[in-house]
Amino acid sequence: MALIKAVTGGALHRYSFISRSIALSLGSYAQALLLRAYERLMPVAAVNGDLLIVQLGAIGDFVLTIHLIDALRKKHGDSIRISVLIDSINSNLARTCEGIEKTYVYDSEKYSRSQKRTAFPARALSGHGFNCALWLRGDGRTFRWLVGNRVPLRSVAAFPNPMRSSWLSLMRGGLDGETGPRINKKVSCQHFVDSIMAVGGIKHHEKERGARESEGAARSVDEEADERIFIHIGSGGELRRWPEERFSEVSERLLELDGKLDITLIGAKSDYERAGRVMARIKHPSGRVVNGCGAFEIAGLKAVFEKGSLFIGLDSGPMHIAASAGIPVVALMGPQSPEVFGPRSAGRERVVYKAYPCSPCWQFGCVHNKGGGAGRCISDITAEEVFMEAKSLLKGGTSIEEGTAPL
Repeated sequence: MALIKAVTGGALHRYSFISRSIALSLGSYAQALLLRAYERLMPVAAVNGDLLIVQLGAIGDFVLTIHLIDALRKKHGDSIRISVLIDSINSNLARTCEGIEKTYVYDSEKYSRSQKRTAFPARALSGHGFNCALWLRGDGRTFRWLVGNRVPLRSVAAFPNPMRSSWLSLMRGGLDGETGPRINKKVSCQHFVDSIMAVGGIKHHEKERGARESEGAARSVDEEADERIFIHIGSGGELRRWPEERFSEVSERLLELDGKLDITLIGAKSDYERAGRVMARIKHPSGRVVNGCGAFEIAGLKAVFEKGSLFIGLDSGPMHIAASAGIPVVALMGPQSPEVFGPRSAGRERVVYKAYPCSPCWQFGCVHNKGGGAGRCISDITAEEVFMEAKSLLKGGTSIEEGTAPL
């Protein structure tokens, strides 16, 4: 009887997962069609004048958006005035971005991770008079306001989203396969930064110029970097949470690798006790491991990371901040696609990613774990894989470990 219940429960869990994935994919398709239709109706003649960037995503999304803001400022100078519509969690970061003239805060029900919900700032936006808008991530309320005010629009809807087709693998029985080619892998997707640059009218040669400037910054960082490694133990939710004991194992092996290395564990205030448990498992830390959870403001992390020698962490805002700081990055990716949201660190990044047939997914739960918790794509990453990539970057080598994906 127990076996029957277990089998039935597993089947229902998979059915629910596939059904929800299909529903989210169809919703994404519908939104993309609406955006494309409105773009044709109200096309943007040129990106200049008063510009509104709609980015209601999480911290990592906004960090990547700063690349676009910097590129627009370099290209247009004072002829462009950039405003942003963002989640409140990004308001402090926006204050540090010189290219932003006006910030509008909106905690939407669809995207916000904030405990509160703020009203859509329709009156404040209507009083500005925008020449055009760039849609990177928004909701229905934002779209209705743009239509009602006849604001010309460009969006990322034209670019493929790997999660829109991920359900095809699930429907074809690709739930239990091991790492390797995915059924939906034939859908090629470019990095999110490349997509938003195209939306902003930034040409390839202009992106290359920015990349060279980043590489120059990375070289200057090398000259002043200390022997500190930052390990981010936080995550955007249980689905991305790597086991504590593996953070401990990686930390211990790094300390053994080089007696000069020190480690700072970082995260939110809520991660402080978790970091304490990670430290308790490390043998003989000798004061070389520091619990820095809750000690750093998100807006000041880039300056902190610039003095480090390596960052290790999950797919998160701090990971993208570390990449923008120019230090080497080892990113544990999943369930999001590294092809679209992997780190950009002037060629000094390594991605550990389990390319299971069900990855990437819509990130509301794992089809293989009906009890909740971390997805298989994260929980199957070993400490050995992460250590080998970290060692490679510290020694200035190249990635050689099977099952990892250097970008």
